[in-house]
Amino acid sequence: MSIAAFRVFRPSQRALLAGVCIVTMLLGPSRLARSEPNTPGAEHSAPHGLEARRFPGSSVLLGGGAASAPASVTIDPRLPSGAVVTAAERPVALPAVSCGLHEPVCVHHDARVSAALAHEYVHALEQAWRDLVHALGLPAPLPDLGRGKTAGLDLYLSADAALDVRVLPDATLGDDPRRSGFCRARPSRREARRQAALCVAEALLLGVDAGETPFLRQAIAAYLWSLIGAPTGRDLAAVDTLQANPQLSIAGRDVADESAGARLLFEYVDARLAAGEAGVLPVALAQLSRSPTPAGALRYANDPDLIDVLRRAFSESSAGFEDFMLGFAVERAFIGARDDGTHHPKLEGLGELGRVRFDWVLSASSLPRRVAPRRPLEAFGCAYSWLDLDRLTLGKAIAFRAEWEAPATFRWALLTLDARGKVLGRFELPYVQNATSAERVLDDYDGAVGVLIVGINLGGVDLAHPFDPDHEPSEPHGFTLYVTEL
Repeated sequence: MSIAAFRVFRPSQRALLAGVCIVTMLLGPSRLARSEPNTPGAEHSAPHGLEARRFPGSSVLLGGGAASAPASVTIDPRLPSGAVVTAAERPVALPAVSCGLHEPVCVHHDARVSAALAHEYVHALEQAWRDLVHALGLPAPLPDLGRGKTAGLDLYLSADAALDVRVLPDATLGDDPRRSGFCRARPSRREARRQAALCVAEALLLGVDAGETPFLRQAIAAYLWSLIGAPTGRDLAAVDTLQANPQLSIAGRDVADESAGARLLFEYVDARLAAGEAGVLPVALAQLSRSPTPAGALRYANDPDLIDVLRRAFSESSAGFEDFMLGFAVERAFIGARDDGTHHPKLEGLGELGRVRFDWVLSASSLPRRVAPRRPLEAFGCAYSWLDLDRLTLGKAIAFRAEWEAPATFRWALLTLDARGKVLGRFELPYVQNATSAERVLDDYDGAVGVLIVGINLGGVDLAHPFDPDHEPSEPHGFTLYVTEL
């Protein structure tokens, strides 16, 4: 990969128990409490002369103080605590049913679906069951107690269904957050394996915790499918949608176009934290976040949620959750065509589709510059800009200052890269709780041809009220970057 890639941009239960133990060790002794092309955005003229060498306004580096967010914010108790509780009606009984001989799966279809294609779906469902339940050791989907007229997991094929499989929950009794479910999809020989794998994956996740957000449930299912199958055009499109819109949250509540692309988060979680079989840890996180929902409630009591469990895992670690998420934001920049062979080699095949969108491509010869993103960042949304070192002045340092809206928390990192796209150094802007600005002077860029500027909005309003994916829509926040030579 060459640096041109950065300059050019485009808009058995045993295994699960092991995963739970891994997270429990991370948790420590405490328990959890109950797409489009880049176009210039807002830009302000920076002063010239001596003032161009200084940060505007109060500056920590120059003796000033850091602006701070309000010390405390009260959360409206009426904000939702989880996704809407639903119980979907099963489709009208279809005339033909084909069931597996080895695994409890069945395909319902009409005469427009050939027996051969129905058999392919049954085989694909059985293979997905073997891969996920028997090979990875994930819990099997819950039995539906005869709701689908068969004993197995039911997939209904219909010409009027969506091409992307929909996995819908059955009704439940009491406050048990676990559900059985069924699947609906439009028949497609090309998509059969993907549809079947996602059907089994989401169904087993419903059986682990139906109260987890549908967005994250679909993201985990997409990640599980990536472990056992080859990606299709639908998978590539989902990742492309996410990467082309990095300002969107990577952890929403309701299903969105980018939900399946959010599998990138769980690939990162597994790569950094898992010590066992791939795919087990994300499911274990969902299981650890399970909590009862009162019968008759309109929304799930998703507290703690999966993100709470992941955040709590860092409470007694030298590395914080904020550092972990900033690392994820950095890794997103090296997917597809921008991978240098050391970050995401398995995703290099995404090519141009994997490139994250840059808000700005700046040149050192144009400094000083103040820029803003085209769109504000939702919680867990990211921002990327590139500084092309087209002019290197001997002895000069480059100063960066970021300012953002309260009460959100932003984290920033600077990466220097050589002409082959290799990272030479990584430098984080100092992080202060409740601050609304951060700055750093960079004077170590020997051999670099550019600086990648990465930011992430961690959301939340204070330490007691971090970002909650159940509070949707996520409130976006804007920022500005000021870059100059010193």
